[in-house]
Amino acid sequence: MVKSSVKADFPLLESIVHLASASRGPLPGVALDEMVGTARGIYGKLDEEMVSRCETSTERCRDLASRLLHCDANEVALAFNTTHGINSVATGIEWKRGDVVLIPDFEYPANVVPWLRQAGRGVKLRTIPAHRGEIDLEALRRAIDDRTRVVAISHVEFANGFKNDLASISEMAHRHDALLFVDGAQSLGVVETDVRKLGVDSLAACGYKWLCSPREPAYST
Repeated sequence: MVKSSVKADFPLLESIVHLASASRGPLPGVALDEMVGTARGIYGKLDEEMVSRCETSTERCRDLASRLLHCDANEVALAFNTTHGINSVATGIEWKRGDVVLIPDFEYPANVVPWLRQAGRGVKLRTIPAHRGEIDLEALRRAIDDRTRVVAISHVEFANGFKNDLASISEMAHRHDALLFVDGAQSLGVVETDVRKLGVDSLAACGYKWLCSPREPAYST
């Protein structure tokens, strides 16, 4: 049951029972007010203070994200969406021919295609079988070897909500000097995500699901 004090912060919850935060979360009233106020301040009267606040919003956002992820602000980059973030990581790695990327066989397409597109650089994509909707850690352990460059996996799987054991997976990957990349779109904001404790090397996520932020108008995952 949603507490009345929390429910009152979300105008949408006055008329519906919202169960789709895995797709798009409800926007809190304070965010709606801030968006309208900012637009009026900039485009309605060219408020210099409002313009200045917008110019520093990137750094404030990076600082908030670093506290959420338990990392340093200079380790946070802002992208258009999760897919953009994944592509940035996949294309930014200095690959060697024969490098292998391991992914679950039911991973969300946005965390498959960016790695698949590295085939032209000699990168091979291999899948790990799931057992009854769960990642088979023993199969993953057997698949990781010294050719593995990246293990790419979701924190919480989109298909069934299964939460992966990132700490165990990162231990396996790091034992072979492989990187652990995590798609955090379905977890950030609802599942505690300490990237240092979990051993995550890189993570991409969006704000419009469990973090209840606006969805970007020009780009979508």
